[in-house]
Amino acid sequence: MTVEERNLQRRESLPRFQTGDAPNPNGLYAHRYPRMDEGYYRRLASFNNYPSNTNMTKEELAWAGFVWTGRNDEVRCEYCSVVLAQWQIHDVAFSEHCRVSPDCPFILPRRSQPNTPDKRFLYDRRISFNNWTRAHPLPSELADAGFFYTGESDHVKCFHCDLVLHSWEPTGMPWHAHARFSPFCAYVIVEKGIDWIRSVCNMDASQYRNRFLAILAESANDPMSVQAAEDILANLTDDDDSLFGDVGMPTGPVGIPISEELRGRPPEPVKDVDDVPDDKLRQVLSEQLSSQSCKVCLTNRATVVILPCSHLVSCPSCIKKLRDCPLCRAQAERALEIFIT
Repeated sequence: MTVEERNLQRRESLPRFQTGDAPNPNGLYAHRYPRMDEGYYRRLASFNNYPSNTNMTKEELAWAGFVWTGRNDEVRCEYCSVVLAQWQIHDVAFSEHCRVSPDCPFILPRRSQPNTPDKRFLYDRRISFNNWTRAHPLPSELADAGFFYTGESDHVKCFHCDLVLHSWEPTGMPWHAHARFSPFCAYVIVEKGIDWIRSVCNMDASQYRNRFLAILAESANDPMSVQAAEDILANLTDDDDSLFGDVGMPTGPVGIPISEELRGRPPEPVKDVDDVPDDKLRQVLSEQLSSQSCKVCLTNRATVVILPCSHLVSCPSCIKKLRDCPLCRAQAERALEIFIT
């Protein structure tokens, strides 16, 4: 087969190029990933003046996550920075990417498996909300974002990464919450793309990659473990914001003006309701107390309102770490202490 015939065959295979011996050839996302999204066309645009007599088409290289470096057939992954060149006529770009850089977040969906496979279908997740009593978020929105109902209060769980979210506000956005708290969930990457996740988390490519490597280093056998991510974040000191990028956890001085009275006020732990005898009353009280908890630490009572969005979301300790509202992502101009009686 000549180079021209090979390139013609590759172009005719759009939008599904060959994946060669890439991981999980029959996996859940084998026929849906990589994506033909805005990221693909942005990478493809980097191949302006790419030589036509090479053994690999620019379309397949862009689809496999590469951008052109401007030198011969040399390309670089924009997510893991691996550089490949001197392509042979029988090479498969995505397969080579998986072989040379198996820890690249771009190829993560082809390497991971869902933790709750019986909820991988949208219908199964939607019917799990039959006993859902909250008006917001809608069960259809939660199911679309990969969540199924656990049956406890307003707790929902991702079928793929096991992320559990609760204490939903009326303005809560399931997709955005999923991306912020589990930016390496393969389901979110497949459905929304890494570019969208980075925009939600306000991270550039290097910050996204560094955060992924930090989690991967702590969980070599399961890079998608949300528990591993939570353990890393829990062990960070107040001055160690290197994993957060710019997602509301500042690396410099905090920009929200806080009164002197607020700085000296200790956090108030949320009261336990285990001693309440009536089961129904315990459930109601648990839901009420959960809605009053800090949306950052989920432990202390939320007693600080962020302005101008007016969301009651934080305790006095966590407000010192925020620049944006964790619910709506609006920029915080100042914080107002309130007293709930």
